[in-house]
Amino acid sequence: MAKAADNTIYCGPCESQHLTSVADLWCPNCDEGLCSKCKEYHKVSKSSRVHETITIENLMTLPDFVRNIHHLCSSHDNALELYCSVHEKTCCADCVSFDHFECPGITLLTKVVQGVKESAFYHSIVKNIDNITEFATKLKKNRLKEIERNIANEEENLICFTEEAGMMETSVKMEFTNEIDGLEQELNKMGNLEIIKVSTDMPFPGMKSQLAKCLFDIQSGIDHIKLNYLSHFQLPFDTDINICGCVILDDERVILANKNSNNSTGGLHIFRESGEYLERIFCPSKPSGISIINRSSIAVAFCEEYCIKVYDSENFKIKQKLS
Repeated sequence: MAKAADNTIYCGPCESQHLTSVADLWCPNCDEGLCSKCKEYHKVSKSSRVHETITIENLMTLPDFVRNIHHLCSSHDNALELYCSVHEKTCCADCVSFDHFECPGITLLTKVVQGVKESAFYHSIVKNIDNITEFATKLKKNRLKEIERNIANEEENLICFTEEAGMMETSVKMEFTNEIDGLEQELNKMGNLEIIKVSTDMPFPGMKSQLAKCLFDIQSGIDHIKLNYLSHFQLPFDTDINICGCVILDDERVILANKNSNNSTGGLHIFRESGEYLERIFCPSKPSGISIINRSSIAVAFCEEYCIKVYDSENFKIKQKLS
């Protein structure tokens, strides 16, 4: 396709005569543009009178991948007017002579595509494209939620990082003695040097900064721990119970890992924070431990399988298996 820098398409026959004329029509069969003069010859020429042309305006509205489809054989420079159903590819007359002479069912390409828009296969493809487009749109919105979760996880990690001992701010406090007289003489003691570590007062610009301050203000030590009864969790069966782990998710759901020999009762059991039983997650072998990794992932250990499986805390599908 002959184009200038401004995407102007020029007439192919004129260019072959070293002339420059802007094309009005495009012939897909000839794979070139036609000016107002050449298009009249194109209509009456025996080799091109049956060719269907389109306007340059309509051509430019087509997607790039459609406009870049080649209509001439790259090997023989002939029009691709035939179709081989054996190899499922277009071909020219020379291609048939050299490469497809033993292939049955060589058909004119115009007959192959005739009525394709009315076919069930065409409508099926269009429907599939619509479904994929809709799925991609939903996926984009869903992944934006995943980005929010990742940001929340990173924020939580930063908060934990600022609370580590290595992030404590250091100040130096020095008290001088009263025995400054005779400073020119050797002194056994000049003063007391004390290093004090305090929590940084740098405010974290996230929604967890207030929570981090509250957690820092909580006094540590077992003497300050007070237990309050909240909920009672009852499994829907009373036999073969061996609870080997328990975690509480951010949405207050409680997960109990039941390690037993009964496949109908073992696995992971999910409760609401009120104690209401929600569902059981089947595990092919006995769980031996459970832990929270982050907001969206939990890890369950399986001794019999010599592995740790990472589950999605929303749908409890296995995301990763660690040997």
